[in-house]
Amino acid sequence: MSRSVVVIDQSRVIRTLLQIHLQQAGHHVLVYPGSHEALQALEVFQDAPDLIFLAVHPTLKEDVEVIRSVKAQTKYAFTRLIVMALQEDQAQVQRLLRETDVSYLLKPFHIQDALSLVSAPQAWRPLRSPGFMNHPEFRYCPTPGRGQAIACGQGATCSPIDSK
Repeated sequence: MSRSVVVIDQSRVIRTLLQIHLQQAGHHVLVYPGSHEALQALEVFQDAPDLIFLAVHPTLKEDVEVIRSVKAQTKYAFTRLIVMALQEDQAQVQRLLRETDVSYLLKPFHIQDALSLVSAPQAWRPLRSPGFMNHPEFRYCPTPGRGQAIACGQGATCSPIDSK
């Protein structure tokens, strides 16, 4: 199933990799280097994208503004928002976004992990890497829901992780 995907990341490398791989998988992809440009573009879209990958840096309030803007508009009610954050920033980003219903893709990630989120966003698979499950801040949760992270790491497939 072809999906419309928006990628927002300051890193040209990540934008390009996601764009190439998602387009090869048959998806329509728009990329933006920053939150400001993405917000302007999202305002004029008639149809909401199916999925938004957004790189969030804990010190950039613009990133949080994109999330709040998307969540506040009813036309985005069915748009899935995936926050890409560095593993070392995850706790701070989760505190910033604790009241929002977003998923997390931890950087660095494997491109297959991102592709699986787009191709089958509700197909959550068990985590193969025990390191994430044993991390003191996380505990494994078999179903997706509010406030969960998707931990992706070396040799792992995506899995929801409950941050509570």
